[in-house]
This record gives sequence, C-alpha cells and structure tokens, in this order.
Amino acid sequence: MTDIANKTISQIVSDHYQTARVFEKYRLDFCCKGKRPLVAACEEMKIPVEPILRDLYECLSIEEQQPLFLDMSLEELTSYIVRVHHTYVKLSAIPISNYLLKVAGKHGDRFPYMKEVYGLFVQLINDLHHHIHDEEVCLFPAIRSLEQGIAAKTPGPLSIDRMKQEHEDAGNITMKIRQLTNDYTPPAQACTTFILTLESLKAFEEDLHKHVHLENNILFPRVASLLSTLDPLPVKDYAKIN
Repeated sequence: MTDIANKTISQIVSDHYQTARVFEKYRLDFCCKGKRPLVAACEEMKIPVEPILRDLYECLSIEEQQPLFLDMSLEELTSYIVRVHHTYVKLSAIPISNYLLKVAGKHGDRFPYMKEVYGLFVQLINDLHHHIHDEEVCLFPAIRSLEQGIAAKTPGPLSIDRMKQEHEDAGNITMKIRQLTNDYTPPAQACTTFILTLESLKAFEEDLHKHVHLENNILFPRVASLLSTLDPLPVKDYAKIN
C-alpha cells in the first residue's frame, strides 16, 4: 500500500482509469491538481489515507476492460477525447440547462441558490463550447501534425498553457456549483426534476474530471515531450489559438 500512497493521483488514474471513481468519492482532484502524491493530498484535505487505499485496492481487484490511454497514439487519444468527452458536453448542455431553468423558475424563491447555479452552468457551457472549438479546429489538428512530423504546424506552448488554464477555470465553476448544492444533495421533498437536475450536474462534473485528466496528465505531457525533440520554431509557425 505504501507504493500507491506515494504515487501521484494523476499517475494512479493514468495507470488504472477505473480508480477515478474512488477519487470522486473522496473529492480528491485527479485532473488539475493531480500531480500531488496521494498521501500529500490526503494530508492537505485532512482525511485519512487508509480507507482510500482500501477502496483503491478493492477497485483494482475487480477485472474491468479499460481503455489503454497510455498505449494510444496522439491521433487515437485526441479522437477518443472528441468522440467521448466533447460529444458528452455537446449532448448534455441543452438538457441540463433546461432542467436548471425549470427548477430555478419554479423553486428559485425557496432555493435561491439554484438561480446562481443556473447562471454558473450557462457560463461553464459557453466557456466549454469555445474551448472545445479551439481544440477541435486548431490544437488537436496541430498535435496530429506534430505526431506525423509536420513541424510547421506544431502546437505552441502558449496554446497548451491556455487550455490548462481554461481547464482550471472550468473546475472552479463546477466546484462552486457543488458547494452551492451541498454536494448535489436534493432538499427534502424535492420534485423529480430537481433530483434529476442535481444528478445530471454531478455526472457532468465527473465526466469533466476524466476529460481534463486525459488532456492535462496524458495528452499534454506527451506533446511537450515531442516538442522538446524539435528545433525551436518561430512563433508565427505555431498553431495560433492564443
């Protein structure tokens, strides 16, 4: 158990993707703040590491077919992110927004925090749509070109830094939503739509965590490693999404 406790959270999830649900359970960030060793993250959160380790080993003992992200090419990995996580955002945005609008309109006087949640989610979706567009149109094609050896179209370091900052901004919004809703806990006698809305928001945040993990902790480090092998290029030759 000592070995896994001293690994970074992002490395644990990269090696064993199914462990993401354990870290979700304990509210341990494995995407934007995943570079901390598990034991250090637990100390910071003031929670014991032992029950987390037990859950991790129980999770690892179950045979599950998991995508082998570390073995994927950059083209395969970016395609997976678009197909699974970008599509999830696009398909979920309107239904969740409509649920929130209905709940905020009908129950906003009794639960005014839901009006704020609605505003935050609209902001989050607007930000993510711009973010996804930049990745699909500019950054990901540049990454695929890099893998193919087309140096003139490689992604600039500032592009990746901007994506990581936008990931952190999105994480801050979902954290605020989680705080306002008391960890997505429905109030007593909540209607079905209210409960469904909170469940949908929770699922959205959990998918976003996996999405950001794949980019911050697997995709971007591999891109940086490839870039380090190239001769420096003029700034004008980098993919321009800055």
